[in-house]
Amino acid sequence: MKKLTQTEINTACILQKLTELIGPVTAKSLFYGYGIFKNEYMFGIYQKNFFYLRATDELSKLLLRLGAVPNPYTNPSNQYFYLPKEITDNDEQYRLYLILSIEQVKQEKKRIIKKKKNQIRDLPNLSIKHERLLARIGVKNVKDFRRQGPAMIFVELKKIILIENLNLYWKLVGAFYLKHDSLLTLTEKEEHLRLLNIKLLQAGYPEEFLS
Repeated sequence: MKKLTQTEINTACILQKLTELIGPVTAKSLFYGYGIFKNEYMFGIYQKNFFYLRATDELSKLLLRLGAVPNPYTNPSNQYFYLPKEITDNDEQYRLYLILSIEQVKQEKKRIIKKKKNQIRDLPNLSIKHERLLARIGVKNVKDFRRQGPAMIFVELKKIILIENLNLYWKLVGAFYLKHDSLLTLTEKEEHLRLLNIKLLQAGYPEEFLS
């Protein structure tokens, strides 16, 4: 049987303590220590034999007022704190701050997912390059993209960049349907080509540009 290192023994001890307070938790080895997880939410770091609780915004300010010490080894934007003994020796208080931290991580993850769902770069066929390009014509998120539609966006882009073929247009149409442009059906292409020609005529371009 492999002999456990002192760090592994200490990590097991902190996991046991946290499990007693909030139910099962796990540790994942990181470059700088161990990440401590409740389900998929990383709410703490165990590093150099110290447990640091994650906290941002008002929770971090509260912990600082209570005497918590920031982790000196992590990026300041990812704030982790060593809690004072007055908290860790009081199971009720310790449990409260653990739960508050986990809930904060949950909410932050929800905000990230929501933001990601509204980013142009996360649509099929598109990238950050397209996101920046569309921002130049005022299309800054998925809501703007769906409101204007591929045809109008293509026409507006034609006003500011040289476009010689339909490759970009089919990428936009595919993104509109949330699928790769190679999967567009003939019916979909015919319909969107018709819509594009209408928008081109309205903008003063000849229809034969795409006929």
